[in-house]
Amino acid sequence: MSKDHPSRKALRAALHETGEASTAVAARASWRIDVSEVVPHPGRFELAVDVVVPCERADAAPPIALVCLPGGFLSRRYFDLGKAGDRSYSFAEAMAAQGFVTIAIDHLGIGESSKPEPVEAGFAFGVEVIARANPLALERAL
Repeated sequence: MSKDHPSRKALRAALHETGEASTAVAARASWRIDVSEVVPHPGRFELAVDVVVPCERADAAPPIALVCLPGGFLSRRYFDLGKAGDRSYSFAEAMAAQGFVTIAIDHLGIGESSKPEPVEAGFAFGVEVIARANPLALERAL
């Protein structure tokens, strides 16, 4: 699923009605969220976001969301490792089994998020741009 500005209603629809359940434990959705307005360069810039939610919850209280931002040059996939359908190494899956929602975000220039063009010319996003883009994507994901 790809969304520019997902809403809570869209999240519920994507994950609870039409979301693909990977196991009996969790459902997943992936979005690309437009954060161009906080990037001081021309063009469209998007962050890749994965949301993993528990399929079933024991209580009616709103779930706690864990926001996962990978370090170094790792992508958001670090939090949802799986090999040939084996999710036993997945942090997101383990947290879903405990009732938590996991939101993992690729920083600009990392993973499946937008990358600067041309990379060869040394163009890079500064930490200030990343610091504005990540909270905007999180706000739109919630």
